[in-house]
Amino acid sequence: MRKKTNIELIGLSKEFATPDNAGIFRAVDNVSLEIGAGDFVTLLGPSGCGKTTILRMIAGFETPTAGDILADSRRINDLPPDKRDSAMVFQSYALFPHLNVFSNVAFGLQLKKMPAGDIEQKVTAALKMVGLAGLDTRQPNQLSGGQQQRVALARALVMEPSVLLFDEPLSNLDAKLRIQMRREIRRIQRTLGLTSIYVTHDQAEAMSLSDKVIVMNHGRIEQIGTPDEVYQRPASEFVADFIGIANFLDAEVIAIEHDATVVRLFGEKFRVPGFRQDLQVGEQVRLVVRPEIVRLGREGVFDATVTFSTYMGPSQEYVVDLKGYSLQIEDADPTGRERFAEGGSVRVSFKQEGLHIVKKR
Repeated sequence: MRKKTNIELIGLSKEFATPDNAGIFRAVDNVSLEIGAGDFVTLLGPSGCGKTTILRMIAGFETPTAGDILADSRRINDLPPDKRDSAMVFQSYALFPHLNVFSNVAFGLQLKKMPAGDIEQKVTAALKMVGLAGLDTRQPNQLSGGQQQRVALARALVMEPSVLLFDEPLSNLDAKLRIQMRREIRRIQRTLGLTSIYVTHDQAEAMSLSDKVIVMNHGRIEQIGTPDEVYQRPASEFVADFIGIANFLDAEVIAIEHDATVVRLFGEKFRVPGFRQDLQVGEQVRLVVRPEIVRLGREGVFDATVTFSTYMGPSQEYVVDLKGYSLQIEDADPTGRERFAEGGSVRVSFKQEGLHIVKKR
């Protein structure tokens, strides 16, 4: 059975010189977090937010400017990559074009001078695990993009690491293949129980793969939570905007109750679930309204005008003008219901239990 390892980052920072060498750029800014043994966590955020730099520091490819990296409470800052009991799956696959599938997967084991019989057994098992049994004699240029990514995954798995690192491994694949590979990666991770750290800017990947999502912005952590938590209860306007689609409406807090916060929106009162001790009566806030909690019809709370309407098969997508705000709406399974044309007048209401409040930036 593979060993499970927990990873802890304590006050981790990384600085680089700016391109003109005129100053310092802090790519990672005092990040602390703990990743439990066997967990699958995703570092999610826009380009330049520091997520890949954190992954490279965990792997040993970058040296922290400050802070510590612990594996099972042991400081590993000064260990070279080959001594860290981790393996990385790269975005570019990084396969050797002159070696066949078997030799690509076996390469690390051969460097360790493992007996040939053991290598054959481990490589065969790894190729079977990723669904490539029988393709061991193929050259990389004879494989599809998805198959090449599976070879890269097998090459990492065959080393039997306790920590598996992923650097945007699916970004070069088409949309349908990305979905398939997401499922395969999650299946393999659950089967082996590997501690896995996955870097992506794709929120769908983060939501479908992760036990926990770590949302980053400008080198800092904005929120850590389950996919449900970061989507339903985002900690900030940035998180709400980055995870999925969010409409933001300006509202005023008029009461704070033990189980809800009451806000006034366009003269109407709404009870937003959850006690919020960080808010004050009279405070101006932003109401997060996800497209799927908006109800469109001939009856409702507010008058609105449809400015965009398109049929997507599983859903009808709208944009409506609501008192000067452009509101995106997703009507799931519109079969048998009235569809509203652009330019038409409608009434809008909200599923109140789906509302959420964030502070103004």
